[in-house]
Amino acid sequence: MATDYFSYPPILAHGIMMIVCWGYLLPAAALYARYYRDASNRLAVHAGSQVFSTMVVLLAGAFVLFNEVNCKRQHRFWGYTILALVVLQMLGGGSHFFSLQSLSSNPKLHRLRPIARRVHGSMGVLLMLLGFINIPQGISHVYTFTEHTWHPFWLAYYVSLILWTSLFAYHQARAMQLGGGGGAQRVGGNDEAMATFLPTASSSMTLAEKAAADAAMAAEKANLPLLTWSDFDHEIVTNARQWVVGPGGVVYDVKQWITAHPGGQQVLFDAMGTSVIIDYFNVALFDQARFHAFAPAPLDVPDRDMRVNPSYMSMRSSVSTTMGPAGMARDADVEARARLTEQDWQLIVQSRRTNVHSKVAIEKLKTMAVARLDARDVSRFDKNEYRRYAMVGKERITAPSSAVVSYKMSFCLLFPHEAYPEEPSFFLPGHVIEIRIRVPKNIMAAAKRERERTGTMRRAGDFHRDVPASGWISRYYTPLAGNMTKFDISFKVVKGGLMSTILAGLDPKDARQFQIRGPFGTPFMNPEHPLPRGNGCWDTLVMLCAGSGVAPALQLLQWTHLPTYFPLVATSSFAGTSAHELTVQPRDKVLVRHALERGWVWGTNLRTHTDGYLPLRCLAPWIGQHPRMTVAVAEADVGAIMNRSTLGLVADAYPHQVRVQYRVKQMPAPGSDDVGSLNVGLSQGRMTAPYVRSVLEAAGVLGPALYADGAGRGSVMVAVCGPQAFLDQCYEWLTEWLIPDEEITLLPAQSYLSLAGVHGLEQVPVRPSIGHENQRPVSGVSMQLPAATLPHKPVAQPVEEDVLYLPGLPVRSDPASQQGEWFYLPPATMVRPSNS
Repeated sequence: MATDYFSYPPILAHGIMMIVCWGYLLPAAALYARYYRDASNRLAVHAGSQVFSTMVVLLAGAFVLFNEVNCKRQHRFWGYTILALVVLQMLGGGSHFFSLQSLSSNPKLHRLRPIARRVHGSMGVLLMLLGFINIPQGISHVYTFTEHTWHPFWLAYYVSLILWTSLFAYHQARAMQLGGGGGAQRVGGNDEAMATFLPTASSSMTLAEKAAADAAMAAEKANLPLLTWSDFDHEIVTNARQWVVGPGGVVYDVKQWITAHPGGQQVLFDAMGTSVIIDYFNVALFDQARFHAFAPAPLDVPDRDMRVNPSYMSMRSSVSTTMGPAGMARDADVEARARLTEQDWQLIVQSRRTNVHSKVAIEKLKTMAVARLDARDVSRFDKNEYRRYAMVGKERITAPSSAVVSYKMSFCLLFPHEAYPEEPSFFLPGHVIEIRIRVPKNIMAAAKRERERTGTMRRAGDFHRDVPASGWISRYYTPLAGNMTKFDISFKVVKGGLMSTILAGLDPKDARQFQIRGPFGTPFMNPEHPLPRGNGCWDTLVMLCAGSGVAPALQLLQWTHLPTYFPLVATSSFAGTSAHELTVQPRDKVLVRHALERGWVWGTNLRTHTDGYLPLRCLAPWIGQHPRMTVAVAEADVGAIMNRSTLGLVADAYPHQVRVQYRVKQMPAPGSDDVGSLNVGLSQGRMTAPYVRSVLEAAGVLGPALYADGAGRGSVMVAVCGPQAFLDQCYEWLTEWLIPDEEITLLPAQSYLSLAGVHGLEQVPVRPSIGHENQRPVSGVSMQLPAATLPHKPVAQPVEEDVLYLPGLPVRSDPASQQGEWFYLPPATMVRPSNS
C-alpha cells in the first residue's frame, strides 16, 4: 500500500490549498480578466485574486519544502518549475499592471505593452496547464486513479476540469462570434479608415460604419443631450469631464476605464476632449500606403551670396506679371498634399495610441454614453474641435549666448490624411491656433495642495498659480506658416510661465500628443476680395513689435513674400551654374518649398517640374512691387530676436520694398554677424516715442516724406504687436500724432481679434498668462477699436500692372460675422506634379 502522505497535516494542507488555487481560484481570475473586459474593475479583481492565490501557492509550497517527507521525483520537479514560473509571472504581471497606471508617453513603453500582455497571457495559460497536470500526480501519491477513482480529491479535480473546459470554450466561442477574442475585425482595409465620416469613402457597411450608425441611433433613442464642440470643450475644461467622442458622434464618459484600459491610462488621457473614431478601429500603420514623403530642406546652401545684385531692379521692372481675375479661377496651382517628411511620419506613428477594438469592445461603450454631437459636426471641419497632433520638430531660434530662450516647434496632425470638407488650405495673416495640454501630475498635485491650504490657486511659487482643477491649460499661438495638417509656431520661454516651461522641456522623441484647434481670428485680408490694396496689401504697412510680438510680423511676411502653398512668378531669368540650382525664365511659376540662407530658397519650377536652389529676389511677391513694409523689432539683444533668418531673407531679397529695424538694449560684439543680413538696420536703445516717430517718418507715415513721390499718402496701416503695456503706450503715441483709429491695429498677446457680426471688432478673452501679472489689463482702447481697423473693404480699386492674384479657391465664411475666414480646396483639386 502506498505511503499515506496525507496523514501529515502539512502535506494535507498542501494538497487542499493547491487543488483550491489551481483548480478554482486561478482559472476563475484568468477567465474574468480575459472575457469580462467590460467590467471597470476587471484589472483590479484579476490582480488582487492572482496575488492572493499566488501567496497561497507559495505558502503551500513552503509546507512541503521544509519537511522530511519525499514525494515522487516527477511531481517534485514540476512543482519546483511551477513555483519558479509563478514568481516570474507575479513580477511580470505586477510591472505590467503598474505600466498601465503610468502616464508616460514613452513610445517604447507603448510598443512593449502589447508584447508584455501577450507574454503574460501565454505564461498564465502554461501555468494553468502545468497545474492541472501536476494535481493528479500529487493525488496519486496516496489515492491512485485505478483504486480510488471517486475519492473526493479526484471528484474535485473532475469538477474543476469539466467546469473550466466548458466555461472557457463557451466564452471563446461567444467572443469569436462577436468578433473579439483575437479575431477583432478591422475597418475594411488600409484606405477605409475614414468610412465613418468621409463622403467619398466606400459605402459598404464596414464594422466602423455599422458601429457609427448603431451608436447614433441608440443615442437618439435615449434622448441624450445634443452638444456642439464648444459645449463639449466647456465640459472638459470647466467641469473636468473625462469624455471622448466615439462612433456616430456619441459622447462617452471613460472615467471608469482610466485604471482598467488595456492600453494604459495615457491612452485615455491623450484622447480626452477629442474624437477617437479613427483610433478605435485601426492599428498605428493603417494609413502607411497613403503616406508619400516630402523632401526635407537641403542641408547645404550654395556658396554664392545672392543677397545683393546691382542689376536687380532693372531686371524686375522690365517684366510684366499681370494676371487678370479670370486667370485666378483657371490656374489654381495649390500644393494640396500633406508636407510630411520621413522623419515626421516616424514621429507621428510613435505618438499614436491606436487600438483595434472588437464588437465586444464596441458593445461595452453603450453603458458609457452621456451625450451626442450632431452627426454633421463630426463629419466636417469645425475650428472649435480639438484634434490631436504630434510634435515633429523643435529647435532653439535664439542665439546660445542670449539670455532669452525661444523655440520653434513643428506639429503634425496625428492622422494627417483626414480630409474634412472646407478645411483651411493654408493660414492667413491674423490667424492663431490654440494649443491645449494636460499639466503633469507633479504640478497638479502641488496645485491641489495649494488650493486645499489657501483656498486659491495662487502662491509665491512659479508653477502652481494657473492650474485649473481639470488639469487642462491652453494658450493661443501664431502659426508662422503651413495649415492645420502641419505648421510651425515660435514661443519665448517666460520665467514663471507654465505653458512655455512645459513646452520647453519636451522633445519630439517623447512622443507626446497635443490637442490643437483653430484657426481663430479675422484675417488681415478678406479672402473673398484679397486685392487690390487695402485688403492686406496696403501702400504702407508698419509693424511695431516687442519680444514674441514679432510672430505676427513673421506670419505676414511669410504670407506676402514667402508663400509655400501657391506659386510666385519669376520676374527675371536665372541660369543655374550647378546641377542643384534651378533654371527659370521670366513668367515661370515657382512653388517655394523651403526658405534657406544667403538669399536662397528651394523651389519647384512648375513649367519644367524640376526642383533646385533659386534666389528669392527672382520671384515677384504676389502683392506686387508697390506696397512698402517696415518691421521694427524691440528685444534685449540681437540674438534674442526670433526667426532672424526669415526677416533677413525677405529684407535682402526685396530691399526696395521691405525694411527691417532691430532695436536692442545691448549691441552685439564688434565683428559678429548676429544680424545675419545686409539690409537690416540696427540701433541701441528702447522703443521710445522719438524712435517710433523716426520709424514712421522713414516709412512715409509721418513727416516730410509723406508726399515725396507725389502720389499722396495712400492706404496706411500701423500694427502694434506685443505685451499689453506696449500696445497701450504705442496707441497713446499714435493717436497723439493724429494717426486715425482706422489705420491702427493692436494685436495683444495671448488673444486674437475677430469681427463678430454687427458688434464690431472684439478681443477674445483668455485666461491670464503666467509671467504677465504685472501688466495692465486689456484697456478700453483695444476693446473699442472700430470695425474699420481691419480693412475688409478695399480702399481703392485700380488694377496694378505688377500685382499677382491668388489662386481662385472657394472661401469659407464665418456664420456669425459673414466674414471670409480661409481658403479651402474643392474636392476635385488635383495635386500638381513635383519631383520632391
